[in-house]
Amino acid sequence: LSNAGGRYIMLSNLPDLGKTAAAQAQNFQTPGYAAQVSAGAAGFNQALRTYANLSNANIIPVDLAGLINFVSNNAEAYGFANGTNATFGPLANFDQRYMCFDAVNSDCIEHPVYGKSQTNTADPSKLMFNDGVHPTARVGAIAGDYMIDVIMAPQVVGQVPSLGLGIARTQQQSLTQVMRENRWLADGDRLFISASGATGDEPTGGDQESKHLTLGLSRAVSPGLSLGAAISMADHELNTDRSEFAATSVGFSGLVNYRENRWLAEASVGLSVVDYSDIDRKFNLGNQNLTASGGTDGHGWHLDGQLAYNLLSSQTVSLAPALGARWLNTKVDSYKESGGEVSNYQWGEQSRASRQFRLGVLANVAVSESFSLYAEAFGVSEEVDADETIEVRNTNLAYASYRLPSYQNDGESFADVSLGAAVSVGQARVALNLNYTDEGEGRESAMLNYSRPF
Repeated sequence: LSNAGGRYIMLSNLPDLGKTAAAQAQNFQTPGYAAQVSAGAAGFNQALRTYANLSNANIIPVDLAGLINFVSNNAEAYGFANGTNATFGPLANFDQRYMCFDAVNSDCIEHPVYGKSQTNTADPSKLMFNDGVHPTARVGAIAGDYMIDVIMAPQVVGQVPSLGLGIARTQQQSLTQVMRENRWLADGDRLFISASGATGDEPTGGDQESKHLTLGLSRAVSPGLSLGAAISMADHELNTDRSEFAATSVGFSGLVNYRENRWLAEASVGLSVVDYSDIDRKFNLGNQNLTASGGTDGHGWHLDGQLAYNLLSSQTVSLAPALGARWLNTKVDSYKESGGEVSNYQWGEQSRASRQFRLGVLANVAVSESFSLYAEAFGVSEEVDADETIEVRNTNLAYASYRLPSYQNDGESFADVSLGAAVSVGQARVALNLNYTDEGEGRESAMLNYSRPF
């Protein structure tokens, strides 16, 4: 299959055949039979794993043996008949998990209550086996849930770098207000504090939220030239129907503003160190809700710059067309999860990048000496098409790692708009900024900024 072009090959191991209804029925007559059959299935699985690991094919192991064991060990939670029952007479000591619905070939023991021949109480949904070796539809549905998770899990974990990009973006946005002040106000040394909350809808569903606090200073080192530095601390969450991710970050940033005549140039650069403390992946196996949890570290960086030209010579109104570029990059380290029973994985490193070109206009109106309004609008083009895969290894099995698609997104064009106002309070200046972008499913943020001379 691989040589013919098969890219993703799902390969199932063999369930413990000694725990089938047929083997257990035979064992009832010939003690020790089931153990021999179990040993044969185990030998087959060992050989299958050995030869699979010698292959260069991208083999995705499916642990049906582990799944059937999990369902069997949790039979009562799934509503299956379980354990022995003294009212069954000669079958009092025979485990109901291995009784079947239809003993048409006499290779299994039909359940005396839920079996097919019971006119009023027949119910295959109460049993794990339809006949001697085949599971009932309910067990098949649970297996279907498991195999869906095998394919979907990489796409869930593939959202973690999206959180990392959001962290880098939030760090860059925390510098925007002090850069505006350096752009429109007289040269000066400024101590600044900014706090914000942002929410956004993920293209694959769910919400991303962030809260941050940034402390920094900007110093006028020469007429028209200001340099600054800042440290940011932030909390971030990304929640979907299948996941709950939480992270904290510390960021370090530098910024520069330059003005000459009507030309305006500015840039910022930053590095964020991220602790992905909680990466919870949720999935269902039938009516059981499971969570595979892990945690890891990562980092990100941003580089942002723009050039603008003020068309007006007015002291109170400014209007400047602007051209800019923004790079965001994030990396998430590998990690191992636990708690997912048959669905625990070792996840490989992930990275994600965004490269944007921006064309728009900057406007500022000094309503009075102490109060000003501003507006900014950009058309943005995302140049990066993401088509990512991730390395995966099932930690319950001794198979080699494989790769599956984790994230896909085509570059797009979108609008980015900011509105705000600033007021002087003594020597200090307080500003409120509202930002909206229709990138993906839309994202909005509110930022409060405080600055004062020093």
